[in-house]
Amino acid sequence: MGKGKYIRNTLVYTILGFIPLASSFLLTPIFTYRLSLADYGFIALATIFQTYLSFFIGFGIDSGFSRFYFKYFRKPQLTSALFSTTLVSIVSVALIVLVMLQFSGAFLFSMFFTDVNFRFSEYGNLIFINSLFTLIYSLYAQFYRDRENVKSFTFLAITYFTLVTVGSLLGLFYIGGPKGVLIGRTVGTVITTGIFLINFYSGNKMVFKWSYAKEMYLFGYPMLFYGLLSTSFESIDRFLINHYSSLTKVGEYNLALVIVSVTGIIINSLNSALGPSLLKIFSEKDAQNGNRISSIYRMMLASTLLVSTLCIALAAPVVYFAINASYHGCVIYIPALAMAFVFRVYYIFYSNPLFFNYKTGFLPLINLISVGVGLVTGIAFIKLWGMAGVCAAVFAIKATQAGMAYIFIRRSGYYQKSDYRVEKLNGLFMFLSAFIVIIMILQTIYKKENPAINTLPFILSVIYIGRLYLKGYFVNDKKEIIVSSPS
Repeated sequence: MGKGKYIRNTLVYTILGFIPLASSFLLTPIFTYRLSLADYGFIALATIFQTYLSFFIGFGIDSGFSRFYFKYFRKPQLTSALFSTTLVSIVSVALIVLVMLQFSGAFLFSMFFTDVNFRFSEYGNLIFINSLFTLIYSLYAQFYRDRENVKSFTFLAITYFTLVTVGSLLGLFYIGGPKGVLIGRTVGTVITTGIFLINFYSGNKMVFKWSYAKEMYLFGYPMLFYGLLSTSFESIDRFLINHYSSLTKVGEYNLALVIVSVTGIIINSLNSALGPSLLKIFSEKDAQNGNRISSIYRMMLASTLLVSTLCIALAAPVVYFAINASYHGCVIYIPALAMAFVFRVYYIFYSNPLFFNYKTGFLPLINLISVGVGLVTGIAFIKLWGMAGVCAAVFAIKATQAGMAYIFIRRSGYYQKSDYRVEKLNGLFMFLSAFIVIIMILQTIYKKENPAINTLPFILSVIYIGRLYLKGYFVNDKKEIIVSSPS
């Protein structure tokens, strides 16, 4: 692929990665005027429950799809067979999960949702259907991205955005409440997936190869536990709030997460867009690999820092202008949460070689340790500082996840120093984190937000990263670097 086409595709995949965020941002102001904080909190927890279900349905098989795609990518027939095998495997597991839910769903709901108004009989199967078809949609997105079929990927993303957004709005206005939103979202997802299933199998045969399924399962089953622990890791804050406070506080806090999720979407979009290129680079034995990887990592980290600080700068004005006043308490949580997302980039840096070298068994252990840290720090901090303590706990557990990935990559022998020459951006991140912690402490003490102060981290980031750019910091070095094999 030519450099111009590569840059174009990367931009397209990154921009389209904002589709879920665009839908959330479009719908959130409407939700805040039509739903109570408790109903909004329930939708947040229902989304987490759906994520848990997705990991059981995928059973780790979907995680192996992209990795094995590049084993067969030179033969389109084989990649189509790989896709069909993955799809059949997922649907087969889904049927087993559905049967199990009929017996255990009521108990799981009672454990998951403290509010007795939200019952499995009313919401459970709806969430299951949405989980399955969202997973199939994600599989299609991976397939088109890996095949570098920008046109189909774009059409898929726009169709999903349109139907899910319209469906959610129709459900909200004509059925009402959180159930209406969930029904509308599910119908939009099912229609999108159905369209692409019909389109795909009009030109391809349904094929199932047990050898492919077995290969992906052996690679991916640790990813099931990793995914479950990842979801626990990402959602432990809302569980603690729900347990120690109320669904109302969950709703308020979740709005802060929706706003700062722009940072998470940027990270995931960049990782999705650049991930296939990184896999190819890892596959090559080239002296310049360290330069190429380092350049990609610098770009990812700099972009994330700029988006995080921009989010902090704009959050308060946007919330005060567009969101119902009863939700305005979310503003105080945003600076710390936005910066905590940056640790996700470091985790991606250090986990990529583990993923590529089939060391996925380390990943669940990393998240298990992080979840343990989250529970301990979360319980301690929420009792000491209330909701501000939850933000401190989130910062601590995300730092733990990145730190543990670094330890495991060093112990496994896959650490290449030439890949991680991001010291100047590390310094900026540490400075910004300290600055933002001070801001949050002062705003918590005086119970008042100052939007003007929140713009300073972004201004400092633009100046510093701009200087690095002018000095050629983001360009591949010409110096040859010898990349050693893992010991």
